[in-house]
Amino acid sequence: MKEYEYSRLIRRILLYLLEIFIFIFTVFPFFWIIVSSFKGAGEIFLSPPTIFPKVFTLENYRRAILENDLLLFAKNSITIGVSTTLIATFIAALAAYGIGFLKVSGSRLMTIAMVVTQMFPIVVLIIPLFTLCSRLGLINTYYSLILSNLAFTVPSAIIIMRGYFASVPIELGEAAQLDGCNNFQMLRKVILPIVGPGLVSVAIFTFIGVWQEFLLAVSFISDSKMNTLPVGLTSYIGEHSTDWGGLMATSVVIAVPAILLFLSVQKYFIDNLAGSVKG
Repeated sequence: MKEYEYSRLIRRILLYLLEIFIFIFTVFPFFWIIVSSFKGAGEIFLSPPTIFPKVFTLENYRRAILENDLLLFAKNSITIGVSTTLIATFIAALAAYGIGFLKVSGSRLMTIAMVVTQMFPIVVLIIPLFTLCSRLGLINTYYSLILSNLAFTVPSAIIIMRGYFASVPIELGEAAQLDGCNNFQMLRKVILPIVGPGLVSVAIFTFIGVWQEFLLAVSFISDSKMNTLPVGLTSYIGEHSTDWGGLMATSVVIAVPAILLFLSVQKYFIDNLAGSVKG
């Protein structure tokens, strides 16, 4: 075997091993959660474990819906996720338009400031955000989670959208101004149709992040009726036992919508994240 063919074979083997490694540590755990959600309580703890359910059951989902307020938690998550996504996308579009396309004074400084905010972990800002929401009387309301999520999602959304707006040819704006458009008309009629796919990427990025967020929700909400889906998972963990079947079923409900949403617009999401670094 030639040296080139030998090295090519080695690279392929290493690539396959890497794919197997990624599958074992990422895909397989999710697969296990799905199949376990359809198993009875006794079968989940069988030794040796069964890959597929011996007896297929929807009991875990029935209990999650009827006994653990799954639908209520889902409504809370959808309300907070959709509201945060719409507001964050709107703010990001306006800010990125000014910073990325119009190049307003201080654009570079504002961009650096937003990048710096992403360096702070959520736990660092929990206390000041909680204090602010508490003084405003927003604890145990949707508003506290929407505002606190906006504090983290808006800067990242602007960073993504900035590059996309910066990639729009300045000549289009000049032509629109010659036709009598002001800045807002130019944004609505000329720029937004071009950066529309970028807005979709930002919306998906924001919604998935808020949909799966746990720390803010568990810190700002003490009323069980206001819990989101991730916080609702804790209701299956008791002092002396854990309802693993219900835990698995609710985990599937949390993960599947986000995965389906991502897969449905995967091309837009990946292409536009790559395009966001331009400019």
